[in-house]
Amino acid sequence: MPGVVNSSNDGSSTLRNIPDVSAEADCDNWWCANGSCQGGIGGTSLSTPRWAGFMALVNEQAANSNAPSATFVNPQLYSLGTSSNYDNYFHDITSGSNANGYGQQYDAVTGYDLVTGWGSPNGQAMITSLTPAATAPYFAISASPSTLSIPAGSSSASSTVQLSSGNGFSGSVNLTANVLGSPSGITASVSPTTISGSDTATLTVTLSGSGPGGTFTVAITGDSAGGVETQPAYVTLALPTFSLSASPSALYLNQSGTATSTLTVTPQNGFDGRVRFSSVEGLPSGAAATIRPADTTSSSTLTLTARSTTPTGPSVPLTFNATSGDIQQSAASVSVAVSAAIGNWGSGWPVNLSSAYNTYAIYTDGSTITTSGLDGLGDAYSANLLTPHRILNDVQFSFGPANKLDAVSGSGQTIALPRGHYATLQLLATGYNGDQSAQSITVAYDDGTTSTFTQSFSDWFAPQYNNNESFAVVMPYRDLANGEKDNRPFNLYAYVFTLDSRKAVRSVTLPNDPNVVVLAATLTRQNFELPVTLGRVFNTGAIFNNGITFSATGGMDGGGDGCTLPDGCSDAYSAQQLGIASAPIPHLIVKGGLYALGPVNTADCTTNCLADAVSLPTGRGATVQLPRESQRPYTTMTLLGTGVQGSHTAAVTVSYTNGTSETFSQTLSDWCSFGQNANESIAVGGINRINSDGTLNGATCNLYSYTYALDPHRALRSITLTNTDQTSFSFVLSATLQAAAGGW
Repeated sequence: MPGVVNSSNDGSSTLRNIPDVSAEADCDNWWCANGSCQGGIGGTSLSTPRWAGFMALVNEQAANSNAPSATFVNPQLYSLGTSSNYDNYFHDITSGSNANGYGQQYDAVTGYDLVTGWGSPNGQAMITSLTPAATAPYFAISASPSTLSIPAGSSSASSTVQLSSGNGFSGSVNLTANVLGSPSGITASVSPTTISGSDTATLTVTLSGSGPGGTFTVAITGDSAGGVETQPAYVTLALPTFSLSASPSALYLNQSGTATSTLTVTPQNGFDGRVRFSSVEGLPSGAAATIRPADTTSSSTLTLTARSTTPTGPSVPLTFNATSGDIQQSAASVSVAVSAAIGNWGSGWPVNLSSAYNTYAIYTDGSTITTSGLDGLGDAYSANLLTPHRILNDVQFSFGPANKLDAVSGSGQTIALPRGHYATLQLLATGYNGDQSAQSITVAYDDGTTSTFTQSFSDWFAPQYNNNESFAVVMPYRDLANGEKDNRPFNLYAYVFTLDSRKAVRSVTLPNDPNVVVLAATLTRQNFELPVTLGRVFNTGAIFNNGITFSATGGMDGGGDGCTLPDGCSDAYSAQQLGIASAPIPHLIVKGGLYALGPVNTADCTTNCLADAVSLPTGRGATVQLPRESQRPYTTMTLLGTGVQGSHTAAVTVSYTNGTSETFSQTLSDWCSFGQNANESIAVGGINRINSDGTLNGATCNLYSYTYALDPHRALRSITLTNTDQTSFSFVLSATLQAAAGGW
């Protein structure tokens, strides 16, 4: 086509030239879909949808005049590009290039070029030029004003609906009005409901009470005999409301500590009322929230407090709710991560690691790090965040001196331990350069025997939720070699190794892997647990030896996936995959705690499988009474369980002997899809389930632990487990109560 190819744009006169057009597509754009907004998208992944949306506007304008939709528009685009009114239709991009890094490029020039084509669209003029001409009779409706406000104290507002027509349309039009989304308390009507010629009608929007508040859309639709259609007219309804925000939005809460955030109320659409904060949802167990003042016109302070045994873990979202009259608003703009307490009052015997220090892992903020740091690149934990001492679940840990050799990078070194009989060895450590899997740790005893443990260590930035791994300290940044902060979350993890307390320890040998760094170690003599007997409420066979067959409608998920049985298979846990120890009773050791399990199914069964799990009932739930001699105070309770066929919700209620109780709302992840819910961690991960034909399922699944901080000043009487989403897909296999440090 004349006027397209020229010497300045280097286009071909024989081959197809591209692109035809362009659109702004820098990666600094934000885009919104499915209820959320994010950045980081650009290129054709952004420009192509923009042109698609632009063409939707073209087709919308065509539909308004009963015209056909646009089809192949390239001839029109090139005709507009070569016209004398080019600048009316396109934004011409005349600078920049598409250099490929190998010395090849095309440059943007005036008019058409091989970088941006004709350029980006220039709004309404382009829409009108691409809109097909209307030849059939049509009508259109419009509303004025197109935005309605109903101030406080008023109950209604109105807009005038105008009919227009073209190409000989002379029929009558029937009108209806609807509030999109059907919000409660808002109604819309139009009168008269039938108009013709150049008639008008009145749209009236009425509130019941003060209305829900917010911005809504009213659609006025017209239809006429003979198949003539038109696009609706839309009216924006702006009702007084408010929005909620929090600063800071990411909270870092320590056990036995507090954290605060300012909650701000922002009026919208003329809102001038008072707002009352009603609740905060999603708190980890043992954490409490207060908002002062409880009602405000501007801002309030959210204060979170944690018990010494509040479960540690990465950030979980919190939702805070507020009301003003009939207006209800919620905001999920706050998250909280829980870390070990700060201080040096904990129990246990810290291990002196100083003789093995070979790594500079901790620096004060603002320091220029001239060593290799923790990761060999000069990056390190912040001493300001880590502090000299931490207490994790009442156990004391002490760190080395900041800005000096203060941690141990693994090289298989052996470190002397304080002589004595201990229940556990606990480490605070991390991996870097990715997950450091299947590392060996060996504890030697005075009698010449050893205990060897295999442990995987997550990267400090990318937790893998390994078995026997929990979060000790979650930090909002690390220190970089140049003294600046890397403002992303970094973690220090905790590991608990159960020792043979009948023997005196002598030494520990660390992994022979420099990418594993140990910062602190402590030996404990804690009385960790009292396993709870759940046998009276077991109602499901959930644990089977490999090769054992059971009913295809039994197990835990009721069947459905394909296997060798003609009617399909249900699934359950494999005792071998879980690593269950059978003596003296079936049990698991999880993060140093003992969890008694029900009887493992060791023989083929159909209707008489041994029950060893609780499928949580609805209604009154399943209640377990503690024996009278066990009704005493506890610091924490941990359940082993899961959801199947998706995640599910439950209520865990603990009742005390003084007549009071606490209820924890819990989401249980699907056993094959960890949802990182509050109070939830992986107890045994990366395992295969067993099918009802005795074979192992190839899916990678988990058994989860759920830890709840109890009131250590009240004696526990009973535990009630209830499903709250009206399904039978929430399970508990074991429960253990933890006593305070040092036992009873």
